[in-house]
Amino acid sequence: MRLPLALRPPQTSAVFLTLACATLGGLTAAYVGWVGDSPLRIAFLPLAVVLAIMLAVDRRGLFFVIMLFRAVGDPVFDAGKFDLGGASIGMGAALNALILLLAVLFLAEATQSRQSPPLARWSPLLLLPALAGAVHSPEPASALRTFLVLLSYGAAFVIPFVSVRSAAERDRWLDIVLWSSPLPVLYACVDLAQGWGGEGFRLKSSFSHPNIFAFYLVLVLSLCLYRLKAAAVAPSAVLGRILPFYMLFLLTLLALTQTRSAWLAALLVFGIYGLRFERRFLLYLLLLPCALLLLPGMAERILDLSATSVYDPYAKLNSFAWRQEIWKSGLAWMSLSHLPLGYGLNAFTHYSPTFFPLAGNTNPGAHNVYVQMLFETGLAGLAAAAWLFYRLIRRLVRSNEAVGATLLVSLAAAYLLVCASDNMIDYLSFNWYFWFAMGVACALGRTGTGENHEQSHEPANR
Repeated sequence: MRLPLALRPPQTSAVFLTLACATLGGLTAAYVGWVGDSPLRIAFLPLAVVLAIMLAVDRRGLFFVIMLFRAVGDPVFDAGKFDLGGASIGMGAALNALILLLAVLFLAEATQSRQSPPLARWSPLLLLPALAGAVHSPEPASALRTFLVLLSYGAAFVIPFVSVRSAAERDRWLDIVLWSSPLPVLYACVDLAQGWGGEGFRLKSSFSHPNIFAFYLVLVLSLCLYRLKAAAVAPSAVLGRILPFYMLFLLTLLALTQTRSAWLAALLVFGIYGLRFERRFLLYLLLLPCALLLLPGMAERILDLSATSVYDPYAKLNSFAWRQEIWKSGLAWMSLSHLPLGYGLNAFTHYSPTFFPLAGNTNPGAHNVYVQMLFETGLAGLAAAAWLFYRLIRRLVRSNEAVGATLLVSLAAAYLLVCASDNMIDYLSFNWYFWFAMGVACALGRTGTGENHEQSHEPANR
């Protein structure tokens, strides 16, 4: 006689329950083993739960939190890394995935946009040459990671397009970059007090390299000047008094990074502004090198080009000559058959010990984005990058705010300048802030001037 259904032994359910318990137990054991006694790893799961809740409830708030604290994230992410299949991953990779997800969700909200999605500006670079470079790279795993990093830069660029509708909103979004700076500045003060910079005498704050901190400071300084001179709503009296002194302190920190290309970038931004709007800034720029010479070790850094902080055991040349040699060696080694699409992402560092006699036991990078792109993505990648910046600068120039457009175009030009002497593609945290600022500026160009738009105050020539 058959038992009623309710009284039959739930064999199938028991099997699934057993498998679920075993899986959960295995995951728990793996998680406990991974966590160990690390406080950062212990906090990972609760933090992930909080971020998931914010993702469901307030995506914009989540994005703001990420941008506010990303500048001090590198020490945390480095401490939380672990090896998986020979690759080092950690919370930084999870955050990259999160910002990509946020970009997808924000773009889904932009279906009523009157113009083509802003991602169209990035698709030639990211989805065609870079994707092709990831496919035929000699290091597929690291190339895929680089491709995802490039996508995250695009994500930081497109997210503002959904929310920035007026000049006032644009200024509030740009203020996020400014409000992200106090923590790295405090971190730098602690480094100075302890006499420790991680790179000898070069200050790097919470970033992984002094150059990244230097370029971040140039960005913050440019936006501070924008806030004072070009914001739709003038800063309050208190903020107007504080910002000049804050900028002076940031300039001091910039000097202590000893990053000469960042110094040139700052001179370019402030010089163009001074030439066009306030001549007294040119006097400040003339006095600045004299002030730099008063800082310890600064005279040697400015006057002695034989100083180099890169690959000291092998570099017999000064810093610039060393760069010229690796550029010439890499381009001479390229075959004509690889000019259209290059050798693939991360191929330059992969092959540099082969073609560069001063490499020794290292894998030096190109220290030039244009040489790197030609080598890794070919003429197709260079053409896509040129088109991207043409569209970007054209959008900024079309703004009817002369001061703001000048500062932002100068900032883009400064970025192109430092790309000629540094591995800018690898500087993730800085690129997030830079492309976020460019996205905010271009987003207002998409929406046009609305009711809340107020004409920026334009300083007279002095």
